[in-house]
Amino acid sequence: MPAYTETIIYIFALIALGYISVAFSYFKAEVSDNLTAFIYKVGVPLLLFKNTLYADFQSGTVIQLWSVYFGSAACIWAISHLTIQKAFRRDARAGVVAGVTGAFSNSVLVGIPFVSGVYGDDGMAVLSKILTIHLPVMLAATIIQIEWASRRDGAADGAINFIQLLKNFIRQLLSNPLVIGVLAGFTAKIIGFYPPSVANLLIDNISATVGPIALFALGMAVSRYGIAGQIAPALSLVFFKLMLMPALVLCVAILVGMPDFTTKVAVSIAGLPAGINAWVVSQQFGTGQRLAATSITIGTGAAIISTSLWLLITNTVLQLL
Repeated sequence: MPAYTETIIYIFALIALGYISVAFSYFKAEVSDNLTAFIYKVGVPLLLFKNTLYADFQSGTVIQLWSVYFGSAACIWAISHLTIQKAFRRDARAGVVAGVTGAFSNSVLVGIPFVSGVYGDDGMAVLSKILTIHLPVMLAATIIQIEWASRRDGAADGAINFIQLLKNFIRQLLSNPLVIGVLAGFTAKIIGFYPPSVANLLIDNISATVGPIALFALGMAVSRYGIAGQIAPALSLVFFKLMLMPALVLCVAILVGMPDFTTKVAVSIAGLPAGINAWVVSQQFGTGQRLAATSITIGTGAAIISTSLWLLITNTVLQLL
């Protein structure tokens, strides 16, 4: 049995416990909102602050990592969008929901405990480098796509106001707790401030709760969404997210000569299921809710197998090269 098997079982067992707790009415589904709020507003910002503060961004590998990962994500976003819009004949707004679902990995709720459990602190260092710009990049893409799709589908009139678009992006970005955590870490690094031991103890202990609580809350959220139809298009998005995106990241990483360990972590992150961001976008649009809900539920369940598969594939390919 591979060494990472216990970690994968642990991760999805916690998700299953969260799912069961709502399915059997032990907790109300709304409890997941409070747990998720703690993760996003307290736990992860503190974790990102510390990881950003101590991360090494001087290496050229960082630019290489960002180029490989986000270049691949852009390709998958486009493929997902066009598939739903052209093959399944949905509107442009549903295409945006599909793009988010196909390219936006659940790098916080699943990614942090997964990478930490499989790759340890070195893996978290790589994940942190992705997380520092993951939200800004994906948020910018989402806002632009939302504006474009709304006007194309007739939900808004007139040309795109890029000044207003930029203002909305900056406002949402600077008010996001995850971005605040990253910016605080960069600021502390620049001025040379390092927290005293007591503060580090506090940050470490709160950060240690992120993984278990995030996974349990995710299970509760999945139980709420469930499988709500749109099976065929949802399965296509799940395939793009769990299989095509990690395959693309692996191929591009090998072509550009990215270090093996960085490649392993990047492929693992790329192969994570879609998170609740797709649901949030679908709610904002008022379309694609069933597509997002079904994709999230099926993708989270299927990831039990696909994450293990990609760990095996990546290790094998890199050993052969």
